[in-house]
This record gives sequence, C-alpha cells and structure tokens, in this order.
Amino acid sequence: MNLGIITFHCAPSYGAFYQTYALATYLKKLGHNVQVIDYMPSHRQESFKTRMRISTRRFGINKTNFQSLKKIILWYYNHKKKKSFRKAVTTYLPLSKTTYTSHAQLNKDSLALDACFFGSDQIWNYDKTKGEYDGAYFGDFGPEKMLRISYAASFGRTEVPKQQDQLRYYLELLDYIYVREQSAIPIIAQVVNRNAYQVVDPTLLLDAKDYPKTPTKRSRNYILIYVLDLSPTIKKILKFYKKHTNLDIVLLNKNQVTPLKFLELLRGASHVITNSFHGLALSLVHNIEFTSVAREGKASERNVRIMDLLDKVNLMDRLVTKDNLNSFLSNSYSSINWVKVNQILNQLKEESKQKIEIALSQKSV
Repeated sequence: MNLGIITFHCAPSYGAFYQTYALATYLKKLGHNVQVIDYMPSHRQESFKTRMRISTRRFGINKTNFQSLKKIILWYYNHKKKKSFRKAVTTYLPLSKTTYTSHAQLNKDSLALDACFFGSDQIWNYDKTKGEYDGAYFGDFGPEKMLRISYAASFGRTEVPKQQDQLRYYLELLDYIYVREQSAIPIIAQVVNRNAYQVVDPTLLLDAKDYPKTPTKRSRNYILIYVLDLSPTIKKILKFYKKHTNLDIVLLNKNQVTPLKFLELLRGASHVITNSFHGLALSLVHNIEFTSVAREGKASERNVRIMDLLDKVNLMDRLVTKDNLNSFLSNSYSSINWVKVNQILNQLKEESKQKIEIALSQKSV
C-alpha cells in the first residue's frame, strides 16, 4: 500500500524527529511504500524561523550593545541548531517530493495514497496550530476512498477542548481513532460518541537495532542528564551528582546536539536522568538505566503521559518529584529488571501493532 504520515515532523526536537522516524520505519518494515508528507504551514514554519532584531545605531561597550551581542550569539546558535535538525529530517525521513505550505495547497494535490496516518504528537492541540484545529491533521484532504487513521494523536490536555462543532466534524472524517493518552478517550466519546483506543508512542514500536546506527563505543562512564527545562529539582539533582559521583555528567538542556548525537550519548550512558517523555521512551527501548523527573509549574500537565508509561511498565518508583527528591538522593535504587520490563513492553507493542494491522485491513477493532 502507498501510505502517508502527517505529523509535527519538522519541529527541532528529538521527540518530534524520532516519533516520525519510528512510525515511518515500522510501516516500511511491513512492506509498504511510506512517505512523510512535508506539511509546513505557517504555524510549523515558526519552528524553523530564527529572528534577530538588534539596534545598530550605537557602538561601544554599554549594556544595550552587550544585550545585542547576546542576541547575535543566541541567533547564531538557534539558526545552526535548526539547520542541523532540518538536515536530519531530510536525510532520515522519507519526505514527500512536494513541500506543502498550506492546507489549501495540500487539498488541491491529488495524493495517490491508499491510507494516511495522522500522528503522533499534539497535532490536535489548537494551541500548537494558532488557536484553531488544522483539518490536515484529521484527513480533511485527499480522495474519499483514502483510509484515515490517527495514530497516537494527542490533544495535549485532559479537559474537553473548545470548538467542539469543528472538532466533531474533523473526528468524523477518521476511519480509525488511535490516541496517545488514555485521557483522550472520554473526550472523543463526549464530542462524537466514537470509540477511540490507546496505543503506544511510535518510538516504542521499534527495537533498539531499528534506530539509526551511531558509533558503537559505549563507555558507560557518564550520566546523561537530558532535560527540557532546568527546574529547581533538576538543579538539585545536578548539584548532587557533581559532588557525589566519580562519573562525568553530560548535561543536555533541550535540544543542543543533533538527533544522532543525542542517540549516541543516550546509548553510551550508564544512567539517564530526564524529564522528557521521549527521553524516557528511548531509554526503555535501549534498556538504559534511567530516572524520570516530574516537570513543574505550567509544564506539570505534561507529566500525565510520563506517569502513564511508567505505570504500564511497573516503574513508578523511578519517578522523582520535588516531594520525594530527598528520599531519591539518600537511597540507592536497584537495577531495573529488564526481562520483566521488556515482557510488558513487548505486549504493549504487539497490541498496538495489531491495531495498525486491523486498520490497514479495514477490520473492526
């Protein structure tokens, strides 16, 4: 079959890159022709834009020009990072020949697809699409006979979202609705009275060997701390390990290196400490000892999917919060029983694979 994927493939983040890579790779392993639709509307192009606004009227050493210099350095850093991510996207993802910059352009193209997958990621979070739903992420394009399958799609929230009439219309377009979070199931039932089913994140569909090759040297003499923000809890953990361990500390704050370099660092670490869902997921896939750290403040709502996954693999004891931090720092955790964890992961993986097979064969779930 000729299959398409539409997702947030172009965001400069490891999660966006590897969830797209994983779904495309898995579908190709099934023997299908797969293309990631290079959908780059204005709200997605923002991910790769780097702006620099500085005043060039004055020169000399003063506070204003020092701030301008900081902006130049930050602009160069962000520009270089986003360029490296786009290179990884074009190198490792089977992108469509055409880049679509609007829903209207996508709708005009007679895509020869037998089926299209929508997801993973927060493609149904209207905060990510300029305050309204983007029909492209629900299949509002293409021939009527094209199968429309959401896979691990997310609203990015737990409450019933706004614009329900529009959401109802778009959800009715889908032939199969597979979501990432359990919390999305009652939302969909309330809006359209349709059955939705939870599936694993695409990164968990693959085995470690299915990911891109990286240098094979695994030194295991460092701890990788990969975080999306430096919360007070993360800072305390970082300070503690710098003082109490002989291992080197490698700190990645957000997405500082290329996707392949990140994977190399993760594979070579003796332990991964992360507040990222995909940092957790890839640690599980590669059987790397890890600690998950709950996010704080407004970002705490994103802990739901982390806790959901940890609960499914019976590793909730690996979750550190600001409330149990002292206990974590004063106790040594036993090694993860990977035999048991892998048994659970394989079962979850197989259940999700079966749902994909059901959808592509147009059977009832």
